[in-house]
Amino acid sequence: MRHSLLSAAVVAALSIGAASANAGTLLYSFESTDAAGPTDGFTNNGGGITVSQSTIGATVGSNSMENLSVAGATFTGALTGSDVPAALSDPSTASISLDLTVAPGGQFTGAFADIGITIFGALGSGASETFGNQYQVDASSERNVDLAPGTYSLNIPLIGTDPSTFALSQPYSEVLGNGFIPTGFEFFYSKSNDASLNVYIDNVQAVAVPEPASIAVGAIGGLMMLARRRRKI
Repeated sequence: MRHSLLSAAVVAALSIGAASANAGTLLYSFESTDAAGPTDGFTNNGGGITVSQSTIGATVGSNSMENLSVAGATFTGALTGSDVPAALSDPSTASISLDLTVAPGGQFTGAFADIGITIFGALGSGASETFGNQYQVDASSERNVDLAPGTYSLNIPLIGTDPSTFALSQPYSEVLGNGFIPTGFEFFYSKSNDASLNVYIDNVQAVAVPEPASIAVGAIGGLMMLARRRRKI
């Protein structure tokens, strides 16, 4: 029994350490006071989607970003190239988290609807390559948004297609290490074409890989808590 309790404590401590080390860096919050404007520079990338500021689904501050994709649009995107956050150039950034809200009566009713991320950039410093290269997450990283009304916290791992070799399943850190310079950030929606899709996004954060030292500290803390508890029994 003592061994099983100790093992459970170690597992729990490791989990706590990993969670505490996963604190994110805020990228976009869609406030009117933001330097890039109320939608942080996001506009429609092509036809079929409308991007605007809203108060619905605000989880940080007072506003969110509404993305409305029309029926018949199978692939739409909301793209910004304004003031690309420094965290997108940090090799420790491993995923993007966001709060996504489906309002009552606004849920998608088609066969499927997925949200993913594309990071546009340059290979080298050529200005002509600003949107000439793209790192798009693999389908396995996309998240389904055919959801009941409510607010959901989604995490999208940055595992995607290398913009120079087109190899799949490339961690973002490796792409940055090969000279990729991020210049634009996009949310894309891939969906069946039989219904519109209306969602609200807020609290977009870059989540870093947990550092081994932080995990170790969490594990030690968990063991100390167990030791104190056993002395009280």
